[in-house]
Amino acid sequence: MPNNDKLARNIVDGAEAYEAGEKIRAVLERAIQSISKYSDHARERGRLSPDEQHAVRVLRSRQRLIDRQWLAVYGKDPARTIASLELSFLKPDDGTIFKFGEKMHAQGRLSCKACATWSDGVSPIPVPACKVCQYCKRGVEHAINIQEITASDDQGIHLAGDTTTTMPEAGQPGVKVRFIRHFFCDNCAHKDVMVL
Repeated sequence: MPNNDKLARNIVDGAEAYEAGEKIRAVLERAIQSISKYSDHARERGRLSPDEQHAVRVLRSRQRLIDRQWLAVYGKDPARTIASLELSFLKPDDGTIFKFGEKMHAQGRLSCKACATWSDGVSPIPVPACKVCQYCKRGVEHAINIQEITASDDQGIHLAGDTTTTMPEAGQPGVKVRFIRHFFCDNCAHKDVMVL
């Protein structure tokens, strides 16, 4: 019986924490809406100013922080594990973005939408390829794919591992295309490379 009482109390605590989080999220959402509604820059130019965009990113990061804290305590795996990892990063998700490759990446997020993706073969939705840094273990290694094109001595079309050779035009050498995934840690700036 004592185990059932503890489980029931945990469910009640989780529900109360979720309800309190929802109230704070609603306040933050109203703040975001008021920034959008009262922005002179948005009325004149059709988008928020850089400072207003940063304010919205910070408010959104606070909403995600509330979600992470709830998931770390009351969530189920794998969401609990991801939330706990993201809360442990030295440079957490605070709305900061940085340029890596051609896109702006979100600091401290394993769900960075700017990162290159991969498919797990089960879900039709691609998953970001960013991961916990293998070097410092306290940051996110963001991923980008770079296409490397080199001349090939071979003729014809081949699909061999990580290399695709395209059909050459008459009198032209073939072209070898390789995809290389680059990783960059947002905490320790460690760089890593992997040939796809």
